[in-house]
Amino acid sequence: SREMKLVLQEASVIGRAFGYDVLKRISRIREDIDGYLQGLERLDIIRTMTLQPELEYMFKHALTQEVVYTGLLRKERQEIHERIGTVMEQIFQERLPEFYEMLAFHFKQGRSVLKAVHYLMKSGEKSLNRFAVEQAHQYYKEALDLLNVKTDRTAHNDRLLIQLLLDWAFVFYYRADWKGFETLLEKYETLAQSLGDKALLGMFYAWFGFSDVCRDKYRQSYQHLKIALKLGEEINDLRVIGYACTWLAWCC
Repeated sequence: SREMKLVLQEASVIGRAFGYDVLKRISRIREDIDGYLQGLERLDIIRTMTLQPELEYMFKHALTQEVVYTGLLRKERQEIHERIGTVMEQIFQERLPEFYEMLAFHFKQGRSVLKAVHYLMKSGEKSLNRFAVEQAHQYYKEALDLLNVKTDRTAHNDRLLIQLLLDWAFVFYYRADWKGFETLLEKYETLAQSLGDKALLGMFYAWFGFSDVCRDKYRQSYQHLKIALKLGEEINDLRVIGYACTWLAWCC
């Protein structure tokens, strides 16, 4: 039936495995969704995967899910991804960190670029906390790429971009890729200066100076760290002052 096909399509957007609660709340079908799911089980298209703690189904074959998903128009997929992200935020609000990666994926495939960036940054931080460095690197890169293609960027978006670079800094630190990091800092230096945010700019120059130290560019490092220290002292930001002084000691 048309309704059963729609349920199948919505399930395919959630993924190969899909939770009953999420499907029920995003579905355009308001009645007898249980009956359609049982019908799909009888047709051997899906099977029950777990009953506890949540009822979860799975497409019996990955190819089936793929074919159903690609059969949807891009606009339809986008809309369903967006609904999934919004519903997941509501259902799992007490334990969102478990779902950062999935939320990032659905909002990226949906329409909410800033939500996608937010959850990609959270996913990056989460990966970094367990030292999955390459994975963290990919999440931050995806977030930057999304911000860069956003055509209607605001000052808030630009500030977010610079904050993203500062969060990403630790990944470059663990990868010892100072050349890659300096390339980014040089590219966005003018943007960082234009924001009028001394705390953000202070941390930007502190990391720039540390990056210089790691590349044996001591004279440039000294200049950048002095700028950071001056900015930190102007607004009495102890964090900026602390980083700038520590790394100045390394440089000197």
